[in-house]
Order: sequence, then C-alpha cells, then structure tokens
Amino acid sequence: MVPSDFDRPELSFEVVSSGADEVASRVYGVLNVLATRERMTLAEYLSPQGEDRHCGIVFCQKVDGPNSIMWLSRELERHLGGQLLVYGGSAPKRIAATPGGRDRWERQKRESAERFKSNDAAMLVATKAYGMGIDKPNVRFIIHAGLSGSIEAYYQEAGRAGRDRRASHCVIVH
Repeated sequence: MVPSDFDRPELSFEVVSSGADEVASRVYGVLNVLATRERMTLAEYLSPQGEDRHCGIVFCQKVDGPNSIMWLSRELERHLGGQLLVYGGSAPKRIAATPGGRDRWERQKRESAERFKSNDAAMLVATKAYGMGIDKPNVRFIIHAGLSGSIEAYYQEAGRAGRDRRASHCVIVH
C-alpha cells in the first residue's frame, strides 16, 4: 500500500551548526534543550519511564573514527555519567581484532537493540544499520551527528521518530 501523503506534522526539524571538534558537546547541548522544552532535567528526560519515556537515537555515519558511534558514545558518557548503548552493522576494529570479537559484538548489539526496544534504556547511538523494520512508537528524538548519505536516507532515519504521532524532534548536528 502506498501512502497518499508523506507529511509528518508531528516531526519538527532543526539544524545545529558545529565544528568537527564540537560535535559531542553540541549533541549534549541538543539533549539539554530537548529536556528543557519538556520542563525536565536531562536526567529526568532520559530516565526509565516505560512506554511514555522520552527516548531517541543518535545516528552516526560510521562505527570507528572521529564522530563515530564508538567515539560519540564515549564522549557522551563523560557528560551523562553512564554507559550508552551502541549499535552498528559491523564490529568496531578494536573488538573485531580480538579472538571471538565479532561474535561478542553481535551479542552486544542484539542486547543493545533489545534493551532500547523494551524501554530499558533511553538512548541508542547507532549507525543506519539500526532501525529497519523497527516500529518503536515512543521515539521522541532523532539526532544526526553529521549528514546522512542522501535526503531519502535522512527521511527514512528521521521517520523513526514519532511513530505514535506525538510531537518528536529531528536534529542534524553538522
């Protein structure tokens, strides 16, 4: 079935300018702004609340290197004070290089996806490998740390927010 309309009025879009060395602090700033808009502290905004929680995905283009899921999750962990869930299609180089590393990564990413989907965690730092076929209704924010491969890819990734038709935010930090 082809939809008659691709309009998603529940999604708001924003672009935040950033230097290459500011991406993590800008993403953290966006999270704080989103919490403030909801009249919450960031800790409240990202705390477990079941299906009504505010949760979201921070997309990165790659698994390793600058502005990757591994780098950004470590940087955000410093600001947030806890370990973040990560999900990427391929294993990070440092994990893949260890005996059994690829299998360990597969288990870790499946666990991350399950914890996020079951509302056991508020945020997932992921590549575009996460989310195809996932219908998680309470995603309230999508943050892109960098640009997607195409406008179609961006629309697909941003469209993972607000599937319950409640107001959700899509932000590009670039």
